[in-house]
Amino acid sequence: MEIWKRPARGELSRTELVKMKVHNTLFTTFYVQIVSLMKERYGVEGAIDALRRIGMGVANDMYKYIKPSKTSSLKKIISEISQFGFYYSVNLKQDAEGLIIIDKNCPICWEGVIEKDVPYCCIIDGFLEQYLILTHEEYGLIPKVQVRVSKSKATGHEYCEHRVKILSGW
Repeated sequence: MEIWKRPARGELSRTELVKMKVHNTLFTTFYVQIVSLMKERYGVEGAIDALRRIGMGVANDMYKYIKPSKTSSLKKIISEISQFGFYYSVNLKQDAEGLIIIDKNCPICWEGVIEKDVPYCCIIDGFLEQYLILTHEEYGLIPKVQVRVSKSKATGHEYCEHRVKILSGW
C-alpha cells in the first residue's frame, strides 16, 4: 500500500493535490459568488466592466515586477505574458483586425459552471489589455490594442477565445 502514498515521477504528492483541490474549490466558489453579486449590483455590462478593471489592476501591479521583452512582435509579448501570468501557452492566430487568442486551459473558466451572461474570463481581457498598454507606453514597439473575449467556456463554448484588435492610428 505504500506505493499509493508515493507520488509518481513528475507528479504532485497527495498533500499537494489536496491543497490544490481546496484552493481550486475556494477560488471557484468565491468567483461564482463575486460574479453573482456584481451582476446583481451593476447589471451584466457593469459586472463585465468591473471584472475587466480588476484584471487591469492586477496587470498594473504585476508590470512593476515582470516586464515582457522589448520586441515589436505582439505574438511574442502575448506568449510571454501568458507564460508568466497564467503559467501556460495559448494558441495565437492572425486575424484581419489583429490576433485571436485561443485558450483551451483558461484558469478562470472551469468545466461544469455555466454563466450565460458573463464570460468569466473577461478579467483576462483587462489583464492582457492593460499589460499591452503599459508595454506600448514604455517601449512604443507594439501597437495600441483592445482585448475582448468572444468565446468563453463559462458561457458554454468549448474553449475561450479573446480577440486582440489593433487600434487605428498605429
